[in-house]
Amino acid sequence: MIIECFHCESKVDGIVKGEVDGHDDEYPFLFKTILVECPVCHSALVGMTEKIQTGPGHYE
Repeated sequence: MIIECFHCESKVDGIVKGEVDGHDDEYPFLFKTILVECPVCHSALVGMTEKIQTGPGHYE
């Protein structure tokens, strides 16, 4: 996952360590929260990605 590391002040391809599907009644889109590790400084970073509908009732 490409993410900006504020410790290194650069964009890095973070190493995914975990993810959780999310849903919020006040936010209309399905999303996933992802924990990644910076491959440069090894800091923990948290990112969010929205899921898109790829078929009837199917999201990625």
